[in-house]
Amino acid sequence: MKELGYPMTSFTAGGLIAPPRTSPAALAALETACAEATAREEYKTIAARLNVEARYLPGEAFRKLFEADSMENAAAISAAGLASGR
Repeated sequence: MKELGYPMTSFTAGGLIAPPRTSPAALAALETACAEATAREEYKTIAARLNVEARYLPGEAFRKLFEADSMENAAAISAAGLASGR
């Protein structure tokens, strides 16, 4: 990206993306598990080694972050002259 004149950025919001028809109970269980996992010291240590922020965002906040990042990535790909399917 830097060689093309774009600032180097990356998507660092690792997470789970559930199918649209996932039950509310299953979503709640997944969100609880993710929140607990990211709060663990082992996870924080691994994240620090990878130079990423260990954090948890609940569903709606993560969705907004993911959507915004996806639009930025699409714009960078388009501006670089890369077309989908090539």
